[in-house]
Amino acid sequence: MRSKQNVGFQDKITIYSSKIRILSWKPRVFLYKQFLTSEECNHLIDLAKDRLEESRVIISEGKIVKNNFRTSSQAWIPRNHDIIVSGIERKISKWSMLPPDHGEQLQVLKYEVGGQFKPHYDHIPNVQSDQRGGPRVATIIIFLSNVTKGGETAFPYGKSSAKFDDSWSECGKSGLGIKPRRGDALLFYTLDPAGRQDTFSLHAGCPVLEGTKWSATKWLHMHPFDVPNLDILEDFDPDCAIWAKSGECERNPEVMVGNAKNIGLCQKSCKLLKYI
Repeated sequence: MRSKQNVGFQDKITIYSSKIRILSWKPRVFLYKQFLTSEECNHLIDLAKDRLEESRVIISEGKIVKNNFRTSSQAWIPRNHDIIVSGIERKISKWSMLPPDHGEQLQVLKYEVGGQFKPHYDHIPNVQSDQRGGPRVATIIIFLSNVTKGGETAFPYGKSSAKFDDSWSECGKSGLGIKPRRGDALLFYTLDPAGRQDTFSLHAGCPVLEGTKWSATKWLHMHPFDVPNLDILEDFDPDCAIWAKSGECERNPEVMVGNAKNIGLCQKSCKLLKYI
């Protein structure tokens, strides 16, 4: 069931240090130039288009609501949706040095003109409980499209050496602003090395002034996120363990793991919720 082509795609993931830029130490922000290819960016956008719904925010006590604080549309992409998504997840894991199951699902976002996410922290004290992975340690934002004007990710407490022109929003010029460049990715830490909230990590998705912004966000937790109860999962074929070890969970998720319509043959061996 394993092809040489798929083996190469899945196993040979390289992080190129020459493409990584240190943008700031306060906050700790790193830029990876061309983290994803144009084909990978297009794939995430295509997957999200038919799933988009109005974005929401988390407020006190973990309640999730719609709010004009965040004006965009969003779609969640399961970790093991297909071989391309699985490869992106592995690359995120390798760069962040955190296992794939420490991350929430990829959230693909679409910001149209006027769309923004006002200054906020990704770590929300007393909301992310230990049962759901503990606090958010870091965030990766992948830019899936260029933006004609505006749409920067900005850290008000950071410092920038960028040369501004008419394509920048006022928000993007404040502190450390990073323009969306298709395929580039940001990694920043929401906790400091002592495990406390990093107050310098305040950031915003600046208003889009012209064009459309597509991006993908990955929130990474201190512990595995939504650890499954493996006792309730089953394998329906004696060869499941062998298939899982050979990588079939990633290559054939609909058969191995299942979906809303089909029960997977090898849920237990694939550790279902580790990939979804």
